[in-house]
Amino acid sequence: MLTNMHLNIFRRESDREAANVNLIIMAIFSFFALLAAFWLSVDKVHLLENPNAALPCSINVVLNCASVMKTPQASLLGFPNSFLGIIGFSIFLFFSITSLMGVKYTKVILRFLLAGIFAAWIFALWLFFDSLYVIGILCPWCLLTTLSTTIVFATLLRVSLMDNIFDLKKGTLKKIQNQLRKDYDRLFFAAILVALVLLIVAKFGDALIS
Repeated sequence: MLTNMHLNIFRRESDREAANVNLIIMAIFSFFALLAAFWLSVDKVHLLENPNAALPCSINVVLNCASVMKTPQASLLGFPNSFLGIIGFSIFLFFSITSLMGVKYTKVILRFLLAGIFAAWIFALWLFFDSLYVIGILCPWCLLTTLSTTIVFATLLRVSLMDNIFDLKKGTLKKIQNQLRKDYDRLFFAAILVALVLLIVAKFGDALIS
């Protein structure tokens, strides 16, 4: 009995440390995404003032954020998509930092946050594929946003499942948490990111660095 108690205590401590690591990763990539959204917004203002402005993120014909920002897809709701990024990732940065400081959020709030970042992830993937196969040009800041959104979603999903925010049954929860401890979820998201990189290379090849 004492051995089982010690194992449970160590497991809880291990899970808590793992949750903190995930929150740190979430904070870092929320900051990266916020930075990307901020610079995209600044660059958008520059383009409005001078449509022929040379932007630092316009590297070559393929990696060219100026060309992407001039497309309708860059302002789907009538204003730059980056404005949504500034608002959204500020929230996730605040959440991750305050959670590390010990603030406890309700399951309802966590569900809303998870739904929000999932929607942002789907939106980022759609913009990625649209840029890749429709526009035919990639935006470096947008690529950073796609990467960051994927990692923020992955970390929040992991934390949410470990905290059982969906009130899963004990047996189901145990199975899911065992899979998480084996890092199968990280393998899944890593595979997605690798696939996106391979799609970029397959589409543009040497043009990426020319």
